[in-house]
Amino acid sequence: MRAHAVTHASATPTFWRFLLAELAAGDEPAPVLEQVTLGGEAVPGALLAELRRVFPAARISQIYAANESGSVRSVRDERNGLPLSALADEPHADVALKIVADELWVRSRIGMLGYYGEDPVDPDEWRPTGDLVEVVNGRVYFRGRRSEIINVGGTKVHPLPIEERISGVQGVRAVRVYGRRNALTGSIVAAEVVADERADREDLADRIRAACAQLPDAARPRSIRFVDVLETTGDKLARRGRQET
Repeated sequence: MRAHAVTHASATPTFWRFLLAELAAGDEPAPVLEQVTLGGEAVPGALLAELRRVFPAARISQIYAANESGSVRSVRDERNGLPLSALADEPHADVALKIVADELWVRSRIGMLGYYGEDPVDPDEWRPTGDLVEVVNGRVYFRGRRSEIINVGGTKVHPLPIEERISGVQGVRAVRVYGRRNALTGSIVAAEVVADERADREDLADRIRAACAQLPDAARPRSIRFVDVLETTGDKLARRGRQET
C-alpha cells in the first residue's frame, strides 16, 4: 500500500484484522486511505471502530454480497449488521432480502443465470443464503453460517458472538472459534487465538475466560489454544471441518 500509494482498498474482515495487527507491530505510519471496503464475512463492531481510528480520513463501507446474487446491500453507517430497512418489501426491486426461520433469504434478478449442468434459476425465486441472523433493536445482526453451528449437547452455538467477545480482549490480535469433538457432548467450543507478541499468554487466557464468563454455559470456550497464524480460505476464517479430538 505504501509502495504504490494505495488510496482505496477492499478486503475481507480477516484481511483487515491482520493488516491492523501488522501496522500496530511496526513503527511506520498507516497508509492514508480514502476508502475502506469490507465484505465476505460478518464485520464485528470492534473492527469498524479500529478501522476508523487507524484510517480517520477514509469512508468505510460494508458490502453484503454473494457469488449467486451479486452485490445485495451496501452499508456506510459504521455499525455491524444491516439496518432493518434492508428487509423492506419491494416487489419490483432487482434484489430483495427476507428472514425465514432465522436465516437470510435472497431474491436476485441480476445475479447468476444458474449452476453449470442444472436448470436455469428462476429470477423471482427466493433462495437461502446460509447466513443466520437475529433482529435486535431494529438491526439485523449476523450470527454465523448455518454450516458453522456448533452442536454442544443439543444446544446450537454460533461462533461469531463468541469471537466478538474474545477479539475485544486487549492483547488478542485475531481469533477463530470452532467446534471440537467431545465424547460426552458431541462437541465443545474451542478457540484459537493469535496473541500480541508482548502479551503474557497465561494472563491473556484468564482474561479471555473472564470475558466469556457471562455467556451461556454451552457457549463458553473449553479449549483456548494460542497459534501463530489462523487457517484461512480466500482470506476468510476457515471454521468448517475443525472437529479434531
